[in-house]
Amino acid sequence: MSGIAAAGNNVVTARQVTNVQKKQAQSIEQGVKVGKLTPKEAKKLNNEQAEIDELKEELAANGSLDTEELALLFKRLETARNNINKLLRNNVSSYGQLDRNSLKTASAAID
Repeated sequence: MSGIAAAGNNVVTARQVTNVQKKQAQSIEQGVKVGKLTPKEAKKLNNEQAEIDELKEELAANGSLDTEELALLFKRLETARNNINKLLRNNVSSYGQLDRNSLKTASAAID
């Protein structure tokens, strides 16, 4: 799997695709660990990662990934990254919905 693809102005290799996949898996794992992702969110993100893995295996069935295949994988990884970031930054955690007004009220009561 030693193809090279252009994504925007960047050149993408099969190794970079694998590295991005590893980083995304770590982000999901860390999000669960610190409570920023609920189990349901993590499952959704992990399912998306599994779909990308399956696609990568299908595309590499002939022994290597060509430029178009790498570009497709990179696009799917960019979408996955956006989904991960969106869920990491939402106001839902494994500890429940975060309500900024309640936090302000609680903070004011302490002062």
